[in-house]
Amino acid sequence: MLDHAFLDCVAAMRSALETALLERLDDDEHFQVDILSGDTSWDTSYGLPGEDEPIAVRLDVNLEWPTWSQTALRQLNIGETPNEGPEVGVELVIRVTNLAVEPPFELVLKNAEAQGPRLGDEYVERTAINVEHASDADGTNRRTSIEITYEGSYSFTEDSLADTKALDDAFSPLGSWLASLLVRLADAPFTRLAE
Repeated sequence: MLDHAFLDCVAAMRSALETALLERLDDDEHFQVDILSGDTSWDTSYGLPGEDEPIAVRLDVNLEWPTWSQTALRQLNIGETPNEGPEVGVELVIRVTNLAVEPPFELVLKNAEAQGPRLGDEYVERTAINVEHASDADGTNRRTSIEITYEGSYSFTEDSLADTKALDDAFSPLGSWLASLLVRLADAPFTRLAE
């Protein structure tokens, strides 16, 4: 059975994003359990308020609760000491779409810092920048997208297991930082396709 701790993380992340006035994209939320490994994950997407389709900048969020974290939590609940405490993996992917050309790499780096806010004991770190070029089958309608990936993890403390306010306080800085990051990337002087 899934313990409440992962669901509390989902609620804390959702609250952080919505407090920062980001809007969840319609029909884009998934709660999944890998039946082979037992890992559980939650995926959702957010954008800036009032954006029309196609969305220029979107945030894809993935929280992962590995099986070993559930085991560690069960051990804590029955008074045993696990080898490692339970933690949730956090992946944040910002996607800038509908670009006419690939922007200068320095411009991307200028608008997407290498390190995000602290999440518990660790910082959220930029782990990858990917550029994707796409077109229709005949080579027309060319477009470029950029994906900027940040990763981190949150290790539960006794306080955050006992009180969801500690969890909310840990995740809260992510919301304002992500909103600021999305605004900067939406306002960056990238060459965008005409709508």
